Formats: sequence, structure tokens, C-alpha cells
Amino acid sequence: MLTKSADLELAPYFPDEDEGYAYFNPSDPKSLTTTLDNLEAFILSEGPFDAILAFSHGAQLAATYLVERGKSRSSPGAGGIQFAIFFSGEFHIRPPLALEFWPQWRR
Repeated sequence: MLTKSADLELAPYFPDEDEGYAYFNPSDPKSLTTTLDNLEAFILSEGPFDAILAFSHGAQLAATYLVERGKSRSSPGAGGIQFAIFFSGEFHIRPPLALEFWPQWRR
């Protein structure tokens, strides 16, 4: 987990000294790739799991993992995962296409 300051649009609602936590830094594509690799290693070493239940940032991460893994593997289900339930999540991030949504990632 990373510690992270509040996004600019949320900053008025949080004291300056408060930090939040995030699974990856949305402005760093390597952070996302590392987190997806870490998630896969955890699922494969601690699983199998029947399902994923995730909220918000975790839902976005889990959706990204499941979609990207499903496209890159011939067998369905990641570590035995058959279904997922997401609450208040955003759309999944496809690392190669993320540059279209966040051009600041281009180096």
C-alpha cells in the first residue's frame, strides 16, 4: 500500500497532514503494473479463491486484474476466481490504453 495525499478536488475535505492509502499511484503506470503483478502473486500463492469482493479503488484494481488476465491467459478464471462483486468502483484500467486517458503518463 502506498500513502497518498488527497487529490486536489478532495483536498478541501481533508486536513493538510492527513494521508490516505492506495494500492497504486494512478499517475504512475509502473506502480499499476507492479501492483497487478503483486496481486497475481498473492492470488496464486494464497488461493484458490472462489470470488473477489471489492470496494472503490480495490474494485478498480480487481476489475483491471481480471480483465487483463482474462485477455492474456487461455484458461478462464484467475486462481480459481469464478465471479466478482464490486461496489462503487471505477472502470478498469488497461495499462496500454491508459495513456489515452492519462497522457501525462507518457515519458
